[in-house]
Formats: sequence, C-alpha cells, structure tokens
Amino acid sequence: MVFTPADTTNIVEETTNLSFFFEPIEGFTFSEQKLPFLNDVKGYQLFLKGKFTEPSFAFTRKNRTQTYMLETLYLAPLCPTFVAGITPKCPTDPSNDLTEPTRNSLIIKGSILEYNVKKTIYLYIPFVPPGLGSGTQVNLFEDANTAIVAARRNRETNVTGESIDLNSMVPRTPFRYHDFNTDGQSNMILFFDTSSILLDPSLIAIIKPNILYNKRTTNKTFNVFESINAPEMKRITPGMEDSIYIDCMPVELVNEEKKTFFKDLPTLKGANGLPAIPMPNVQGLNYATDLIDQTTSYLEKASHYILFLVFLALMVYLIFSVKKMFNASTDDAEEEIMPLLKEIQKKTAK
Repeated sequence: MVFTPADTTNIVEETTNLSFFFEPIEGFTFSEQKLPFLNDVKGYQLFLKGKFTEPSFAFTRKNRTQTYMLETLYLAPLCPTFVAGITPKCPTDPSNDLTEPTRNSLIIKGSILEYNVKKTIYLYIPFVPPGLGSGTQVNLFEDANTAIVAARRNRETNVTGESIDLNSMVPRTPFRYHDFNTDGQSNMILFFDTSSILLDPSLIAIIKPNILYNKRTTNKTFNVFESINAPEMKRITPGMEDSIYIDCMPVELVNEEKKTFFKDLPTLKGANGLPAIPMPNVQGLNYATDLIDQTTSYLEKASHYILFLVFLALMVYLIFSVKKMFNASTDDAEEEIMPLLKEIQKKTAK
C-alpha cells in the first residue's frame, strides 16, 4: 500500500519507541499462503520453530507500552510506502495507477491476547531492490536465502538449524506506522524506508513484487504516524514501560514536565505553623516519598538525642547514689569508732 498526500495525514510523534529482542530460531517450515488483510495476494509464510517464552516486541506510544510475542514471518510481494511527492490527477483514471516503488518485504508478525482481544503487530522490512545491493554490502538475509533455495531445490519445505537472525535485520532507523481495527482485532503495521536485506532472485521470481494503492481515496482517510526514534534492541522485561517512555522522551519535554511538577507542589507550611502533609497523587508521589524519608531522618536524629539524655540522667543518678552510699558508710564507722576512742583516752589519762 502506498500512502500519498492525497489520502494520508502524516503525524510526527516524538515519544514513540520500539524495542525488540528475538529469541533464537531453531528452524522453520514454509509454504505459500495468503497475506494478512490481503486475500488476493500470496507470499511465503515461515512457520518458526523454537522456544519463544518471552515477549519479542515492546511498542510505546503516549506513555502506554504494549508487548507482543513473536508469531510468524512472511516473505511478501509488497511493502507499505509513504510517498510525499505523488498526488493522483484523477482517482478513477486507471492510467494513474502507481507501479513504483515495487519491492518485496520481510514481515515479522507478533501478537498477544489481552482482555479477550487479540492485538497484532507487523514489522515490514523492505528488501533492497535488485541492483542496489551490489558491492561490499553485507546481506543479512543471505543465510535464509540459501536455506530456502536449497529446500525448494530438493522439493522440501522444512529448514532445520538457526538460519535467521532477526535481531540484526531490524533497521536502526526511524519508522512509520498505521493502526486500525478489523473484526474486533487491534492491528498495527510498522514499515521502514530502507534496510540491509536482499531477497534471492529466484525467490523474487516466485514472489513477484506488487503494489496496492487506494486510487479512489483522496480525502485524507489514513493517519500515518512517523517516529523520530530508531528501534532499540533490548530484552523485553516486566516493568520496563516507564523506562522506555522516559528514555525516548526528548530532553525539552522532560524539563517541561519537571517545571510543571515543581510549580504545582503543595506548601509545607500549614495552620499555626505546623507542617501540612500534602495529599498524595500521581504527580506528587515522589514528593511524598521524599517527605517521608526526611521525617524518618528527623525521627532517627531525635531518638539519638533522647537516648543521650537518658544516659546522662542515668549517670548522674549513679554518681549521687554512690556518693550517698559513701556518706552513709562514713557515718556508721564514726558511730562504731567513737566509743573505742573514748575508752582509749580514759586509760591513757590513768
């Protein structure tokens, strides 16, 4: 499908981000199948073998992250394209059909079932057109080409071994995407302008490049969103939603959020000079946490001071107790010695 200015509104999004990490593929089988959403277009579907236990995609948009599990691959005869310089003269004129660019693509499909609603994501990675991939460029799809061509030559549909490294094939360039719903299913297609993969000429002859174009649509029917961030290869882990959003947010927006946050902070001074405890909310959660930490620190310091006063009082008490005991002992000794002294004095006088 070609999106043109006649039927497309292109919207730039600064905080959209795509993360991915594909587990090893241990082989696959392939066969000719209809492509998703295009019942009259066929390509090769690659049914993957492996232990896919973790999400492979994390797509973040507007502070909302959706994860997907790797499902299957397609070799398709077309790839979504955004052409900014083509405007149809007449939507119903067959001579106005677009024939370029015609390019094959590798489709990486992911899906997940959430609240009984299936959500799917399709990454369209275009194959470099023949003649443009010559020279010293490394073809990241070469191993898969060799395996598929060899299997077809032997009239087989089974490929064993790890033949596809998807992590290396996803372009590290900004992308566009279009989302829509069909039959209660949420779908999202992402597509890139360029890549570093080439399809074997013998496979191109079977999966002939084809392009679809809505010739009768000239009223800005589609919204295509453009990301300024390149995809990032990183393992998809629970709780990564916030970090993805913060990492992909421009510095200006982060600073603006901070300004707004500090501007709206509640005062600490309450009635009669007593500290007022702010009501916690989403934006002031960190502030409340800092307040608790400070209060805890003050209580710890106060407890140390109180313990010191108690220790000091105890020492004073012990000192006075010992002194009293000493004075009491002195008085008792005097009472016992005085009669003896008087007796000794009498005898001396005689």
